[in-house]
Amino acid sequence: TMGPARIATDDQIEAIHHASVTILRDIGIDVLDDEARQRYVAAGATAKGSQVHFDPEMVEALITTAPAQFTLHAWNPAHSLQIGGDWLAFGTVASAPNVADMDGGRRTGNRADYQNLLRLAQMLNSIHFIAGYPVEPIDIHGSVRHLHATYDILTLTDRTLHAYSLGRQRNIDCLEMVRIARQRTVEQIQTEPSLFTVINTNSPLRLDIPMAQGIIEFARHN
Repeated sequence: TMGPARIATDDQIEAIHHASVTILRDIGIDVLDDEARQRYVAAGATAKGSQVHFDPEMVEALITTAPAQFTLHAWNPAHSLQIGGDWLAFGTVASAPNVADMDGGRRTGNRADYQNLLRLAQMLNSIHFIAGYPVEPIDIHGSVRHLHATYDILTLTDRTLHAYSLGRQRNIDCLEMVRIARQRTVEQIQTEPSLFTVINTNSPLRLDIPMAQGIIEFARHN
């Protein structure tokens, strides 16, 4: 049997790691959220204004607390996923601004097309999880888009899903909606990972407030 593809040698991976922890120590990250900076300092980092510096030994110690693999639970247990190890999972594209088909041509993302793409993902056994909005439903106001979009994922598919970390409340809302869909208690959700998020720096070395709040809320919910 074939094992996982190797895209870098062990030496190359070590070189990337060494460069990364050197940057974190010497340059640091511009962290805009006050609570995030306080949490980093409490964990052993140092801060100079908004710039946070991380000791390599601290980073390497914290890395060891990440699990090598875990189960990402779907509301339909048949579609729960093993993440990590030698497992490989494929998800939908996320947040495309436009959609196109043979009948209607190219157009701005909207909820009707968003829902149809979810139905398509549900039909394909090669799609293991919903990685975000297959197309952005622009016709739903941004303040409540996550509520309607997450509802559609939970009712039109039975796959695991992604929540956008665009502020603390959106994460809290999505966590609660998944908890309800899975019919679990708060305590159970904290021991059964049931959705994921992606944290993006808005430059290579700056962590903005919404992304920092996303890290904090997901960590708070274990």
